[in-house]
Amino acid sequence: MVKTPAESTASQPNEVLPADYRQKLQIAELRADTLSELTQLMMEGPDPLALAQRAVDLVARATNSAGVFVYLWDEQEQVLVMRAGTAGVQSQQVGRVTLRLGEGVTGWVGLTRQSVVLNKNIQQDPRFVSISELQEEDFNSMLVVPIVAPTGTLLGVFSLWSYAEETFTWESKLIADEVGMLLASGLLQAETVDDLRRQSAAAHFLVDFPINSATSVLQCAQVAAQSILKHMSSDGCVIEYFGRGPATSPPTAIAMDKGERSGSIVRTTHSRTATSEFIESNFAGHERISVSFGLTSTRGIVTCYRPRRYSTRELDRLSAICSQLAALFEAVELESVGSSHASRLLRSVGTSTFARILEESGWSKGRTLPVLVRVKRLKFDSDAVSRRIAPYLQELAGSRSLVFTEGPLSLLFIDTPSGSGEEIRTKLETTLSELDEHRGVSAFAGIGPLARDVASLQPALSDAETALAWTELVTRTSGRRVTSFSEIEHLQELPLVGEGMSEEIRNVLAELRSLTRYDAENGTQLAETVAMLLSNKGSIADTVSKLHIHRNTLRQRLQRVEQLIGHSFEEAGDWLPTGIAARLAVREGHRAVPQ
Repeated sequence: MVKTPAESTASQPNEVLPADYRQKLQIAELRADTLSELTQLMMEGPDPLALAQRAVDLVARATNSAGVFVYLWDEQEQVLVMRAGTAGVQSQQVGRVTLRLGEGVTGWVGLTRQSVVLNKNIQQDPRFVSISELQEEDFNSMLVVPIVAPTGTLLGVFSLWSYAEETFTWESKLIADEVGMLLASGLLQAETVDDLRRQSAAAHFLVDFPINSATSVLQCAQVAAQSILKHMSSDGCVIEYFGRGPATSPPTAIAMDKGERSGSIVRTTHSRTATSEFIESNFAGHERISVSFGLTSTRGIVTCYRPRRYSTRELDRLSAICSQLAALFEAVELESVGSSHASRLLRSVGTSTFARILEESGWSKGRTLPVLVRVKRLKFDSDAVSRRIAPYLQELAGSRSLVFTEGPLSLLFIDTPSGSGEEIRTKLETTLSELDEHRGVSAFAGIGPLARDVASLQPALSDAETALAWTELVTRTSGRRVTSFSEIEHLQELPLVGEGMSEEIRNVLAELRSLTRYDAENGTQLAETVAMLLSNKGSIADTVSKLHIHRNTLRQRLQRVEQLIGHSFEEAGDWLPTGIAARLAVREGHRAVPQ
């Protein structure tokens, strides 16, 4: 039973009244200090858990309680959840212990909104339910008060425990009641501030969206998923994008909260099976909310996951975000920033149009190296090209550079204030090797000459395209992945020259191939001998020297060649095409030898 001041005074002899009053004065001062400190904390910030924990510490000191706990009402789950507690074994259960309304003394106080004081034999009270994790069977006194808003809405329950009997007095209950009212005010304030902050953030979703992330649908989905994850206080966010085209494997971005230490991660996939498996393995049993987005028709779906239920206000907040997300995706898809720019820059547009596209994309005038990269082979579906190659190329190019990707083709305008073209070439070779090894993407590149302004950059891009074509031409025989225009500039007219000699080269090469077959069947070396003779422009001396054979041996071999093909190679009319044919035959012979 709580002792009133009158009862306490009447039961004491007159000679002890001064000491009793001194004690009451101390209690009054302690109560004032407690309420003052909590009020100051409310003014400093809206964090409800910090406020609850500080209330626990202050009340435990003011009332000599062994255990003080704050249970907050979870509207979605319809349970009381222990959110703060005194240090020790019990505090380890914060966030884990939950009570339904009416369950135990704490649940009864939440149900009836009435305070309860039990100063002995608390385990015998019919409402008592022991929670082993909190070791409540060791306590012998308890004081429990509701935390109620002025409208009567339950916000939580405040409970005090003591190992001794007859611990909680009228003053203790007064402190607990007043702290409960302060907590109610602080919780309402925190909820209002938090809700306004989240509503404001949702309303400014597009305003705060990083502009450099709006260059492709895939990048938008990745950044949006991570942003929505925070806005909605969720463990996971999945954005499935359908788009306008008939693609059977549209992109999906998945963001997941890995905790305070690891932060959030985001991954993308074009496989519905992979998406389903990831969701099942990470969010099975979680609550979820889904909202579709699109301006004229559904373009995608945003789904959020977490263990706790979502409120109606949170659903409204996600809907507000999705309405903005629809406009963003529509703009990116219609403009097709990365893809349309790639096509237009490679077409023969005027210099002014070329410059406008670059300037609108954020290009800064200066030393720029144009690079063209083309994917030739994938171990995966073609829809995966951009998401597999883009991060590598962006890292290679750097933040000040531009990267445009359209299907298998990527354009890089690399800002090189101090770096050299050779350094870029080396990095590009390494990057393309890593793509082939780790991502299953086989790609080749051409590097144009360094340009200092738009007027020189446009033809430099054309030169990069020429260098790329050369890479693709010789890669089968040379194994190279990157060609700089400076390496092949002097060979630009070679294809035209070769075309004029192609007929003679073809005829000589056919004869040498017939000799190669004869050598394979008879163990002779006629083709090698003729190829060496042609390479040395018919010089007998140079040929026998390089083959390390006698002149008579050479004569015998050439006579046998004449018998097989009907003429001699010693008097060739034009040594250039025959020499080229000989070199081609030698390379073919080297490739034919088993390694």
